[in-house]
Amino acid sequence: MDDISYIREPRPAQTPTQEAVSCDVAIVGGGFAGALMALVLARRGLSPIVVDPHDVYPQDFRCEKFSVAQVDGLVALGVADVFAPLFGRDVAALTQRGVRYDQMVNALRDHWGDGVRLVRGKVTAVARDHGAQTLTVAGFGTVTSRLCVLATGPGGRLLRDLGVKRKILSPDHSVCIGFTLLPGPQGFGFDSLIHRGEKPGDGVGFVSLFRMAGDSSDALRANLFLYDPIKSERVLRFRRDPLAALLALMPGLAGRLDAATVAGDVELRATDLYATDAPGLDGVVLIGDARRTSCPASGTGISRIVGDVRALVDHFVPAWLETPGDVAHFYADPSIRRLDADLHRRSMNGRSLAVDTGPIWRLKRLAHKVRAAFTRPSPPAAEPRFYSGDTVRVRSAVEILASLDMDGTLDGLPFMPEMVPLIGQSARVFRRADRTCVEGHGLRGMKDVVFLDQRRCDGHAHDNCQRDCLMFWKEAWLAPDGPALTPTPKAEMAARETLLNLATRGLDGRYVCQSTQLARASYTISKMHLGELLAELKSGEMAPQAFATIVGRALINKTRALLKLPELGQIVGPRGPKSKGDLNLQPGEWVRVRDAATIRATLNPRGRNLGLSFEPEMEKLIGQVRQVDRVVERMVHEETGEMVRLERTVSLKSTYCQGACAKSCPRANPLFWREVWLERVPAPEQ
Repeated sequence: MDDISYIREPRPAQTPTQEAVSCDVAIVGGGFAGALMALVLARRGLSPIVVDPHDVYPQDFRCEKFSVAQVDGLVALGVADVFAPLFGRDVAALTQRGVRYDQMVNALRDHWGDGVRLVRGKVTAVARDHGAQTLTVAGFGTVTSRLCVLATGPGGRLLRDLGVKRKILSPDHSVCIGFTLLPGPQGFGFDSLIHRGEKPGDGVGFVSLFRMAGDSSDALRANLFLYDPIKSERVLRFRRDPLAALLALMPGLAGRLDAATVAGDVELRATDLYATDAPGLDGVVLIGDARRTSCPASGTGISRIVGDVRALVDHFVPAWLETPGDVAHFYADPSIRRLDADLHRRSMNGRSLAVDTGPIWRLKRLAHKVRAAFTRPSPPAAEPRFYSGDTVRVRSAVEILASLDMDGTLDGLPFMPEMVPLIGQSARVFRRADRTCVEGHGLRGMKDVVFLDQRRCDGHAHDNCQRDCLMFWKEAWLAPDGPALTPTPKAEMAARETLLNLATRGLDGRYVCQSTQLARASYTISKMHLGELLAELKSGEMAPQAFATIVGRALINKTRALLKLPELGQIVGPRGPKSKGDLNLQPGEWVRVRDAATIRATLNPRGRNLGLSFEPEMEKLIGQVRQVDRVVERMVHEETGEMVRLERTVSLKSTYCQGACAKSCPRANPLFWREVWLERVPAPEQ
């Protein structure tokens, strides 16, 4: 993996002479909490001193990702820009990729400038006074401040010497295991993934797999959270062979991590949940892990630090510097109390979901999985609505990738590798896809989706599926035709590569495409669909004559159903053996659709020939002469996601479903013809 390098001037070395310095705020500890506190104070006009043994923060395994809420907190503190260089100057990418904890800390330190002084050394004693706190620093001298902020992490002897009492809330609460995976020859097929424990009571929280900022390779970082003591046998197995141990715990990941290998060392970090109570230390406040811990699996460590710093700099520090008072006010701050209660609840609930096997927790675990399965990120801000005939441009790969979730979908609809060649191209909108027929589910509604004129899937990324579907396009993937904002070539190339490698198979080996995911990407609508039809009529998507035809056909079919008659135009046949035909048709040949009586003899009472339907819309083509377009031998089954084989089946040029059977469904699927329904004829004279 590529390391992110920092260009920094070394700070002047401290001499062992007994120097004495003073400031308004002294911060003990230069990790994330201390470095963040110092930078925020400096940007608000103060000049704090940080006491820490390290000029450059050393490698440390802790938090490796930010959440959206944490980024919001950093923005509120005015320091989110600090991390932009780690993510290609894109602050939004903070939530999409990981970064080493020590790199986060050093990014903060690099922005201290002259506003923060670093005293290198270890604090051996703190002499407290209501108006002045004196820190003795080994090898340096003393630092006197009006307020002392302890950001020492667990703190060890210094906190004990100050009489700080610590209450253990949950010993051996959890352990985080970090390691790096390199892909096999086929790559991983995804940029990030969260996979939760697979069995109730297995003590497994989840594993988070994600790319690291600044890493140009295809490696993924794995952070696994177990509710085990660090010396347990299971943790020991991860020390020996982390990938084998991971797949033993989560066999459902085997398909995703096929042929992967481990690179580098395995890193461990154990957590005890504890809280400290130091309201009597006037002039000294504790933040970060010095004050309280939360479970890393809850992803709230940075939230806790940001909350502490915001409460200090927004409320406590200004008042203290004006008139020193009681530090208990800081610990009693309502925002701190709410944050502590919320983070503790999350930490304990996360453990219970993984460890407890009682019926209540089993139900909560099930509800958690169901909620996660159906939770989709909010779509981007309102996009323009496109209608039939509009000319649009397919957005850049960078823009499209930014709209997708970790499964490569937007509102459940996948972006497929077959769509990548159209990126940047202009096209005309064929129809809106506000509703579509879905095999096994009937007609369903969709939001913000259109079809582009004859932009059909060639199936090359799905083992050459020949279904020939029109591709669904989310409006977020399109823009009005015209000049475009062009990303950098490197960023666009990387985004294209990611889109080309989106997963086309699920963990169970079934194919994943827009067709197989339509049920998830759509929603139930009323059976009459009158509201949707009226909306299309009003917008001009549907002509009045078509509206009258659809409504009339629906009423006729309801009457025929009451009389137990087939649907209008549907042909059904007798029971008995059937043939698929034996013409051995080839593309370019000419055929005539046979007469109704001949076709009827090839169908069963459900209107099928050995599984293939003779659709009602095909009835009006009886007797017509058409040219063979393709021989159809394989296609992905929409309901099962499996590849099915076909024999003696062709598609004919310009024969697509017109949606008459499904109230003007715009999907325009090709009609598939058994050879037994056709007869070969000479090519028409020109």
